[in-house]
Amino acid sequence: MSEINSGWTGMIRILMIELLAILAIAIIAMMRFTGRITKPLRDLTEAAKQVDEGNYDFSLEYDKDDEIGVLTRAFMQLAANTKEKITEMEEVDRQKVLINILSNAVKFKGRRHRVHGRGDAEEQRTSGRSA
Repeated sequence: MSEINSGWTGMIRILMIELLAILAIAIIAMMRFTGRITKPLRDLTEAAKQVDEGNYDFSLEYDKDDEIGVLTRAFMQLAANTKEKITEMEEVDRQKVLINILSNAVKFKGRRHRVHGRGDAEEQRTSGRSA
């Protein structure tokens, strides 16, 4: 009977070692697989933070054709379009400021000319009399 028990005990021990080895391999495989998913998502999250801070010059290096690749390309396009629109809006604002400055200068010169223009005509009449 002890021989039977020791045979079963040995087989159970071997089976347990094999199961632990399979479990370890499965854990390592799952960690690698989840790393392939979580790293690009972490990179996307970091890129989103960069965009939130106003930095549109970043690089995302994920070129696979899976869902994460589609999301990455879409996010990069969104950031590029946003940067382009912001640049356009800044240019329009600069043009508005310039137009406002020029408009105010023209208005000021017009007022100055009217004020000095009357005085100059009077001065010419006066200087014509004294000459």
